Amino acid sequence: MYRLKHTIILLILVFVINGSCRNIFRKDLSLTPQQYTQLGMPTYNAIWSEKDFQKAQNAINSVIIKNFYSLPKKGSIRSGNLFRRIVSKDNLSFLEDTTISLQEKAYRIQSLGNMMGQMGTLYTDKIKIRQYYSQELVEIYVAHLYIRGKMLELADKINKSARQEEIMMQSGRKGIVSSYIMLISFLVSEQEKTEAFPAPDLRRLNREILNSLSLNMQYLDADSKQRIYDAIKNSLEKSKSGFRSKSLKNSLRLLDE
Repeated sequence: MYRLKHTIILLILVFVINGSCRNIFRKDLSLTPQQYTQLGMPTYNAIWSEKDFQKAQNAINSVIIKNFYSLPKKGSIRSGNLFRRIVSKDNLSFLEDTTISLQEKAYRIQSLGNMMGQMGTLYTDKIKIRQYYSQELVEIYVAHLYIRGKMLELADKINKSARQEEIMMQSGRKGIVSSYIMLISFLVSEQEKTEAFPAPDLRRLNREILNSLSLNMQYLDADSKQRIYDAIKNSLEKSKSGFRSKSLKNSLRLLDE
């Protein structure tokens, strides 16, 4: 009986470790900053420009060719600082520079938004449903969501501008709103296959979705809100494991106000 009791306890521990806590025990196969630098990675000690971000993508592509599991990781002693630079809000500090025109800011942030989306693709395992880089993907998704929110804010400033060069850009606002909607729709659809991400990662992501919506509701018309509402509602209904997020439910209430 004693052995049986402890065998059951051991099995429970194995289940927990391989389940919601599995990512805590990932072996760190990432490279050192020096090794990434040799592949063309820019330094993590300085704010990245769009060109730096492109260099980072090229370096990560080079890493993937050799070993997909050697990308910069969140919390890693070797590569954690580099990963923090990838998703850092500081990379958008140019938005606060009053010497840069709204037009230039729009081109720069659009480029960063596209590259952050591509970064998510690089970190995604195309073969397995369960994502090895689930923690990193969530941080990349959150950073991408932040960028798209800032794009909405900038588009609103451009829409109110009386300068000719910015008036000519005002028609692009519709596409920016559409990109924001598509991103949220993608983020919630990923949760239909809940085995891909541990519950704590999903909770963090959904809190950020709610926070983003709270900040950016002012830039969304009724149709846009309805499209996001429908995407979230459909995702909750299709969730395989019955996962229900309090934050997503709060997002539905927010959108329904």
